[in-house]
Amino acid sequence: MSRTIALLIAVAISQTACTKPPEPICQELDTTIDNSIRQVALTLAEGDVFDKGAMQQAARYIAANNHLQVIQISLNLQSQHKCQIRKSVINPLIYKSEALKCLTATIGEKKDNAAALCDIKNWKGD
Repeated sequence: MSRTIALLIAVAISQTACTKPPEPICQELDTTIDNSIRQVALTLAEGDVFDKGAMQQAARYIAANNHLQVIQISLNLQSQHKCQIRKSVINPLIYKSEALKCLTATIGEKKDNAAALCDIKNWKGD
């Protein structure tokens, strides 16, 4: 009888451990990763539009690399905190069209749309 009760308690504990809500740090790190992916897309798009020489291009690649390092650090921290594995791909190219729309609005005549188009939190990707 006591073994059955102990077994039921062990099963209940193991099931509640599996449904533990994710730590807030996991969501914060995921948001940081998403924002850095979008920043890389914007940085690369800016390079396509504005870079006129090797020096500008090198500086742009350094900036993109810095964002990629933030992504790597955030992924390592997620692993250390045993966060759930990401289901979305880390690919800045899915935001390329939105980054180009942002830049076009920024340098174009209709700059009142630029704030909405450049709000990277609203970018959905292709």
